[in-house]
Parts: sequence; structure tokens; C-alpha cells
Amino acid sequence: MKNLFTQAAPVVLLALLATLTACDNKPNPDQQESIENAKQDIKDAASEMGSAADNASDALRQERDELAAKAREQSAKLDQAIADLDRKIEKASSREKARWEERRRKLVKERDDLKSDMNRLGDDMKGGWNDFKTSLGNKLDQIADDLKAVDN
Repeated sequence: MKNLFTQAAPVVLLALLATLTACDNKPNPDQQESIENAKQDIKDAASEMGSAADNASDALRQERDELAAKAREQSAKLDQAIADLDRKIEKASSREKARWEERRRKLVKERDDLKSDMNRLGDDMKGGWNDFKTSLGNKLDQIADDLKAVDN
């Protein structure tokens, strides 16, 4: 039995040594190249994502600035229309005065709502931007129609 052990021990040691060297942590050159390529692909993808995020942010900022400019323009037109109505009210008969005053109240409310929306343009609205943009666009269209009606 002792003889069997002394003969088997070197064989077991050789097998163990072969196993340990086969499980070396260093990848072969092909594996190393694949790992390096994968790392570079990850870096490239991260860079592209950052660039895309910057582009989206710039586009959103430009869209917001254009919408703000339209809102300021409409607000100025509302202010002018209200001032015109004030002059008409001063000269109007009592029947016309009531009609112009009602019209003025409506335009003042639209102007105040618009200014409130304009203040929200600076807020961070990542989630609700499209809804806000659509809502404000509809308001601007309605105000433009109302201003045309004042001129008539």
C-alpha cells in the first residue's frame, strides 16, 4: 500500500500542477485582444451617448428659446391690445363700454396665464415638456385669434 502511495503521489502532483497551469489567470493573446476591443467599444459608446445627450439638450434649449420668444411677442401684442381697449373704453358709450370691458378682462386673463406659462419655461420639465409645449402652442394660437377679433 505504501508502495502504491509513493507511486501515485508524483502522478497526482503532476496532474495538480497541470491543472493549476491550465487555469492561469492570464488570457491568451486572442482573448486579450477581444477584451481590449470590448473595453474600447464601451468607451466609444459612452462617448456617443454623452454627445447624443448634449445634442438633445441643445435642441431642447433651442426649442424652449424659440417658444419663449413667441410667447414674449404675443404678450407684447396683448399689452398693446389692452392699451387700445383702454382708449376705446374712455370714449365709448355705456353699451359699448361694457362690451369692451368684458373683452379687456378676457385679454388680461390670457396675458396673465401666458406670463405664468412663460415663467414655467425656465423650470426643469424633462417629463412634461411635450405636453407643455403643445398646451402653450395652442394658447398662443388662441391668443392670436383673439387679437384678430379685437381688431375687427
